This record gives sequence, C-alpha cells and structure tokens, in this order.
Amino acid sequence: VAALGIGALGLAWIAMEEPPSPLYQGLTGTPPRAITDVNKNGYLLLLGFDAPAGQDPIHTGYERRGEEHDTAAAKACMGGEAEKEGSSSVGASSHVVKGWFRSTDPVGQLKGQSDSIKSLAAREASSLARYRQWLTMPVDDWGYGQLLSPNCAQILLAHRLFILEGFSQDSATGLDRLEADVQSWRAALGQSKTLMMKMLAVTALQDDTAMASALLSGSELDGNSVTRLSKVVRPLDQVELSLRWPMQSHFVWATQSAQADLKHDKSDDRPWYVSFVAGMRLPVQRRANAYAEYYEAVNKAVAAGRYSNLPKPSSFIRTPPTGVLDYLANPVENIVGIEPLPSWEPYVLRMMELDAQLRLVGLQAWIRRGPQDGDLLTRLAKAGQAYYDPFTGLPMLVNQRKGLIYSVGRDGKDQEGDRAYDIAVVVPSVSPLSL
Repeated sequence: VAALGIGALGLAWIAMEEPPSPLYQGLTGTPPRAITDVNKNGYLLLLGFDAPAGQDPIHTGYERRGEEHDTAAAKACMGGEAEKEGSSSVGASSHVVKGWFRSTDPVGQLKGQSDSIKSLAAREASSLARYRQWLTMPVDDWGYGQLLSPNCAQILLAHRLFILEGFSQDSATGLDRLEADVQSWRAALGQSKTLMMKMLAVTALQDDTAMASALLSGSELDGNSVTRLSKVVRPLDQVELSLRWPMQSHFVWATQSAQADLKHDKSDDRPWYVSFVAGMRLPVQRRANAYAEYYEAVNKAVAAGRYSNLPKPSSFIRTPPTGVLDYLANPVENIVGIEPLPSWEPYVLRMMELDAQLRLVGLQAWIRRGPQDGDLLTRLAKAGQAYYDPFTGLPMLVNQRKGLIYSVGRDGKDQEGDRAYDIAVVVPSVSPLSL
C-alpha cells in the first residue's frame, strides 16, 4: 500500500510538471550592458572592494565567482545590514559610525569627534582611497542572474567615513563630498540590476539624506548651500524607483539553482523522507511558472503606482502551506524546504521609505528658500504633489507641537511623528534664506 501510494504521488507530480511558460521565458531575458570596458566599470571595483591592499580591486571584482559565503553576504546587503556588531574590527567600527548617521542630529554628533574620525580614517586609508576612486567612475551592474555580493559592510564604512571626514575638516568640504556622494549613489541606484546593489545604494542614500536633513535643520547654511542641497535631495524618478531588473535577476538565479539545491543538501540534516522526496521528479518548472506570474503581477502593480495593495505570493505559489493540498502542489518548498523566492513587498517599501525621506528633506529646503507668505501648512502646500507622502498620496503631515514634518511610513498610520513608526524631519526654525 505504501509503495502504491508513493508511486501514485510520484506520477501525480510528473503529470503536474509544465513546460516553461511565456511569462517565465520573458522574465529570463538579459538586460543590455551600458559599459563594455572592464577598467571603467565602478561596479567591478565595488565587487572587489575588500581585496587585500596592493591588489587591483577592479581586476579582483572581474575575476570574482560565486562562493558559498555569498549567500549570507547577499542577504545582509539585501536587508540593508552591515556586519554584526563586534564581530570584527570592521563590524565594530561600522556600528560606531552608523550610530552617528542614525542619530537625530548627525552634524551635532561630530562635535568633539575629530580625533576619533581621524583615527578611523587612518585605519581605513586603503578603503577610503578605493572609495574616492569609485566616486569618479560610472557604474553598470554586471551581476545580473548571479548571487555575487560586494562586501557591503566595508563599503558602507568607507562611505560614512568619507562624509564624516569631510565635515570634520570644514562645512564646505563636507558639503562638496555629500553632493558628490549623492550623485554617485543615485546613478548606481538607477543602474542597479541586482537586489544587492539596489539595496546597498538605498542604504547609502539614506545616510546622505539624514546628513542633508541635519544641515537644513540648522541655521549655518547660506542660500547657495541650500540651493545645492535642494537639487540633490529631489524625489526619486521612475528609473531610480524601479525594481524590475533586480527582482528579475534574483528570479533568474533562484529558479536556475533550484535543481542543484534539490540534489545537494548543504546542511546535511535532511530527514530520510525529505531526501527521498528531493530525489523524485518534482514539478520544479511549474513552481517557476507560478513565480513568474507573481512577479509579473507585482511588476504591473508597481508600475501603475499601486504600492499599498500588492499581490501576495500565497495567491500564486501556495506557500506557506495551510493544508495538505499545498504540500502536494508545491513540494519543492513545503516538503523539501527550498527557500522561497523573495517577495517584492519588503523591497518596494524600502524604496518608498527612501523616497519619503528625500521628499521630506526637499520640503525642509523648500521652507528655507520657497515662498514665505502664509502659515507653514500653506507654504508646504505650494511645494506641489511631487512632495506628497508616497505612502498615502496626500500632503505630508505636520506636528507643530513637536516641530516635525512627517510621513506615515510603511504601516500607513498616523503616529504623530513618532520616529519609531513614522518618517519625520525637523521643521527648520531659522529665518528663510533669499535666493
């Protein structure tokens, strides 16, 4: 009876298998390359950023091949995380420097820290030199369809030290560096073809936006500096917002590696019956076709601006399982345990959070240099729909008691500017500057 049951199950899975669907084939296309010269591509420098001192990081990046540790590194980059606190000198330094940027007043945090910044900059001299080189280069993400991840922790440390070192020297140097940094990372954001590069650029731009917000909250800036900042903190355009190629890249990599993951259990702890199922002919392509339908549906929803109610993976993939039929319909994930492909929603929300931050800082600049007739709410309204809250499509909210302008954030609820839930910036309290 057991043998008959197993045989019937195996035949059912064979019958369920499908050929590649047109949607699947459409999602496995390859984007064109904008840069053909290896030595002129800043992406390769980032990929080889952690090469030992004395080695050419561009050549190292070009020679990189996928390794087992890339999976963990990719997840860290995709989540916007650096190396675990205290896990190494890089991790400990990253934690300290990141804390300055994540404070409510990054500029104020620099007071009395010049010696610490100089010490950190001297320790990371090689990384800073490579970072300055990267800022002068165009970027074309050649990692499409692969899981090659740069060392995001080390890159973010160099990025933050580059900004902090500039402001520790003087405001003019700091502003020049901030302006150059934003321009480079916005170019990388628009050119990203992988989730690792896309989210790395998002994290770097969140740092830069926090620094710009702190500068605009103070009273030391002149009119020219406010004008320069207002240009770099403009809202994201459609190319910068797009997740099409990064999500498609992960789709290509994950669906192509599914067969290998079924055959090779990296953890060596599969129960015997799971290993037995993994050795059967499972509907692998059927699962890939279902993911293609999900990715296409979400891509259309995002392109139409329907961010608040994206299609759910469970409507297409039948995972996580809620009944016996779900185990039978998707044995690749629900029985064998192959990791599901990433959902779009977390990455769409991160893009919206960055866009909300840029719009809020843009409103700070508008207050400093925009029309001065009327009260605060009237002046904010004159900034236009480009500065509305991307989460609601309505004007940003104001808490005059706390002196904050804020977005409701990803939960869509008004928490009165509570920074634990809402995305908020300080209302500039200085006299507006003339143009």
